[in-house]
Parts: sequence; structure tokens; C-alpha cells
Amino acid sequence: MTKISDRMSAITIDRTFSQLPATVFAAFAKKEQKAQWFAGPTDGSEVERVLDCRTGGREVLEVRWPSDTVTRFEAKYHHVEAESRLVYSYDLYIDGALYSVSLADIVFEGRDGGTAMRFAETTSYFSDQDLGEVTASRLHGTGAQMDMLAMHLSGETVTRTIDDCH
Repeated sequence: MTKISDRMSAITIDRTFSQLPATVFAAFAKKEQKAQWFAGPTDGSEVERVLDCRTGGREVLEVRWPSDTVTRFEAKYHHVEAESRLVYSYDLYIDGALYSVSLADIVFEGRDGGTAMRFAETTSYFSDQDLGEVTASRLHGTGAQMDMLAMHLSGETVTRTIDDCH
């Protein structure tokens, strides 16, 4: 975790997958695949999902959680380089209020017959929550999503494990 300001922080997650970059990239770029691992809790309900993974495209995921909280992820893809890189910004809303704005940069590199992936994200927050706590929560939640991605790629049934998000 890197503290940039009192309301801004950055995280980086490095993962290695045994699948080739084309397969890992497709898990991010194809709606039916991404829906298998990038989702809310099992007992939550998906309100809206859109994925147009191309430069200038957009992505939306809105979920109603069991607590009745609604989160909305709205992204714009700024750079899509097939099988190599995704750069997008996204707004995260909680119950209709802007919670954060992020810039994500994901690089996929072929390595030893698999893929080395680096996920880097810088986020500005619009709440008065403790920056260390929200950044730790973001790191935990994103790490859990990467765990679900790994399960999806290995053919395992994905068990949604994001338990502290609302």
C-alpha cells in the first residue's frame, strides 16, 4: 500500500497463472467469463451487468447485497491491448453516492508457459473513513477477486468469498 494523500492510495497485486495470456485476458474481456468470478456475494442479486471491453468501451456491474446495500461499478476502458494490457478508470457508488474513483492498469505477460499478471490501482476516496482501513479493505476485496479468477481459470467452481464489502 502506498499513501499518496489523505484521500488517495494505491495497491498492486502480482499473480501468476498456469494458463496462457490469451486465456487470462479473456477472463477479463468476455462478459460470460467475467461474470463467473467478478461478482457480488452468492446470495446477492445482480441488477445490471454490461461489458464492452474495447478501447472506448464500458463496463457496469450493479449488485444488491443481502444487507440491501447497492453497489455500482461503472468503468470506461481507455486502452485495450489484446492479451497484453487493460487500462480503465471506474467509479464506485454505494447506495447511489460516489464512494471512490480508480484508475486500474493490468499487464499480462507470458512466462514459463503461463501468465504473470500485475494489477495496479490508484484510488481517490470520497468518504471520511480511515484511509488505512478502506485501502486494506480494497486490497482484501481485490485479492479475493483474484482468488476467484484463479479458481475460474483452473475450472473449479467459484465460491464467492468477498465477505466484508457490505
